[in-house]
Amino acid sequence: MTDQPVRRSQATRDRILEAARSLFATQGYESTTLRQIAALAETNVALAIRYFESKESLFALAADFNLRLPPLQELARARLGRLLVSHFLAIWEDDRAGRELVALLRAASSHAAARARIHAIFHDQLLAAVRGMGYDAAEAETRAGLVASQMLGLATVRYVLELGTGTLSRDATVRIVGATIQRYLVGPL
Repeated sequence: MTDQPVRRSQATRDRILEAARSLFATQGYESTTLRQIAALAETNVALAIRYFESKESLFALAADFNLRLPPLQELARARLGRLLVSHFLAIWEDDRAGRELVALLRAASSHAAARARIHAIFHDQLLAAVRGMGYDAAEAETRAGLVASQMLGLATVRYVLELGTGTLSRDATVRIVGATIQRYLVGPL
């Protein structure tokens, strides 16, 4: 009998988190309220606050996703840059997770939890992929940092600020940015 309240509270937490993911992805951080999240989750705001403390901490948890990076050491070394840019564009443009990443980028400029989440996602996942290429820890850190700066910069300009790079075709973006990523991944430092 004691399991039932625990299962109910976990189900409520799961509904709140899923509602938050949906609203943050479609409306962004600033336009989403805890009241909207609670309404979509069919619960009350007090429970959302009890379980997650604040909109900022809920956002940081809701933005937890996998970049699904392929094992870089198994890809054609001469095409790594293009393949990686193509992979990132597929996430940002074809996958629901991309909308979450864009929302996270928007929030990262003014919210510490969002900044920390972006850092963790790219540091942990991208660094692990670059380390898999056989670089020592320091070189892998440098190369992964350069790739992250380029990809996050591209995403910010293309999807958040919607400046000129958004008019580049996907193929042109893969070709142009891929050359830079290629240099970061396998070129001399």
